Amino acid sequence: MYTVQQSLSRMVGSASILLVGSLVSKMLNYFYRAYLARTLSVSDYGLLNIGIMVVTVAAAVATIGMENGLNRYIPYYLGLKNKKKVSGVIYFSFLTAVVVSIVLALAVYIFSGVIASLFESSDILVRLLKVLSFSIPFMVVGNRILLNSLLFLGYVKEYSFIFNFLQHVSRLLLTIFFVSLGFAIMGSAIAYSINAVIIGIVSLYLFNYKFKIKKIKFIDKKEFLHYSLPLFLVTIVAFINGWTDTFMIGYLLDNYSVGLYNAAFLVSQLLYLFPGIVLPLTMPIIGPYFARKEMENVNKIAKHITKWIFAVNFFVLSLFLIFPGVILRIIFGIKYFDAVPALIILVLGAFIQIAVSLLLSFL
Repeated sequence: MYTVQQSLSRMVGSASILLVGSLVSKMLNYFYRAYLARTLSVSDYGLLNIGIMVVTVAAAVATIGMENGLNRYIPYYLGLKNKKKVSGVIYFSFLTAVVVSIVLALAVYIFSGVIASLFESSDILVRLLKVLSFSIPFMVVGNRILLNSLLFLGYVKEYSFIFNFLQHVSRLLLTIFFVSLGFAIMGSAIAYSINAVIIGIVSLYLFNYKFKIKKIKFIDKKEFLHYSLPLFLVTIVAFINGWTDTFMIGYLLDNYSVGLYNAAFLVSQLLYLFPGIVLPLTMPIIGPYFARKEMENVNKIAKHITKWIFAVNFFVLSLFLIFPGVILRIIFGIKYFDAVPALIILVLGAFIQIAVSLLLSFL
């Protein structure tokens, strides 16, 4: 059993690993997106984003909030030293996720024509959705159930390696391979699905190596689902909120506009990079002063951190406002020059959002 101090030390160590992993993950995702944008036409890049949007939302629905339930009940049962219930809740979640994700994958495959009819180039999107639908069960079981279970069991390094590094590297390499063979947008979709299969299999192997999935009856199903399902609605709202812009642009405008917007949106997210590095490190610094009620020191540190973030982000914002076309050309190529107005609006919005969130976080 760990002491409080040991638990806090473990938390800081785990948080550091996840922070570094998150930064690596973001950078690799930028390389992946930039490669797709440069290789595909703007319209095809937009169309691929629509396809990924559909399967991502479907995967979120297929989890029915169980990753949130696992986050609560795995540590809870570990605290009670009840390994049977730990195995039981993981096995129940695993089986449920397999069934629900397969049903939703079949639904996306069968109704791909109906979904595609909402957007431009529906014939190509039908084929994309059919290929991408194969990724749904592996995304749900691999990423959302097994990898999260590893994380909640304390295997932080293993989780971070697969989730933040391996899946991004393998997806990028597979995409380069299939696109270089001349498959273009369909090659990108094939690479996406194959990568999901690979990560799902690797996650299953690693989980069985570290913990093993045991067929144990879980008697607290109702309690687990009563906790998970309300949080499932929160997760769905978050995913819908994250993809509403892509959906509405694709529905109301065209694939070309979706491609331009997603390129501009990806660049605007660079404003979140520095706050994402600094803010997670803030609480371990402020915490001891807050515990000793040394509020003057807490306020001083908070003011310094706020000034650093404002200064860095204002500098980045200035670059984006002065050289938006140059930045887009460097990252995505000259064909995305039409995304300049969208980029200016998005970076201004991101800057204001970060500023407001920063002020609220220190209240």
